[in-house]
Amino acid sequence: MTEYEKYLNILSIVYYIAAAIVGLLSLFLLPDIVRAFGIALGFTDAGHFSAGVLRALTRAAGWNLLLLAIAWTIAWVLMLTARHLRERKGHTFCVVIASLLCLLAPRIAVTPHEGAAVHALPGVSSFLVLGVLTLIVLTREPVKHLFGVRLTPMPPAATPRDG
Repeated sequence: MTEYEKYLNILSIVYYIAAAIVGLLSLFLLPDIVRAFGIALGFTDAGHFSAGVLRALTRAAGWNLLLLAIAWTIAWVLMLTARHLRERKGHTFCVVIASLLCLLAPRIAVTPHEGAAVHALPGVSSFLVLGVLTLIVLTREPVKHLFGVRLTPMPPAATPRDG
């Protein structure tokens, strides 16, 4: 096993771990979704809630459901990338996903209270590191050969003709 194959295997493992973390952390949305839909659909005693509160609960549950779908999609794409890295296929797909992971990093949350402190969202810096390391490994010539990427040589530069 070459040095680059070891790097790809390590990256694959890290992508699987990242997918598991994203998937498991997204499960914390489920109790709120179930509770809000249960109250809004009348499965529990909602007599003391006004119609506006019920609409707000339903809207919040819908947004949480959308966030859950996005998180599970991200986890699925991370797992797919891990499999591609392990099987040495889909070089372009892996490069695109690594680039998208780098794009997640600049997202910040600004607190609206006095002073407007800026806080980085948790976990985005680890996506940035994972994306950058993946791009560094995937752009190496031996790794491209492992993926079966055909490298076309550059055409020779045109020389001016005399006379």
